[in-house]
Amino acid sequence: MKDLIDRLDSYLVGTTIVEENRAYLVTDKGEVDLDTHSQIEIQSVDEHGTHYTEITYEELLNDKTADDGIPLFAGFYARVINK
Repeated sequence: MKDLIDRLDSYLVGTTIVEENRAYLVTDKGEVDLDTHSQIEIQSVDEHGTHYTEITYEELLNDKTADDGIPLFAGFYARVINK
């Protein structure tokens, strides 16, 4: 149901992928390239429930895990609006 509301609000929804200095969103209709004009909101869950946190394209592309250097936000469910 939340997907439907996000889509009605003009968001693209899907899973973030980061590879070879490229970031994109995999949606049910295919891949959507992301860039500095993309408003990216990553879904997360905490003690207060499920919510979205806005991140920049640079954070999506460059933030890595401390131990393995894996892109930190890759594989997250997200919603995006391209400005």
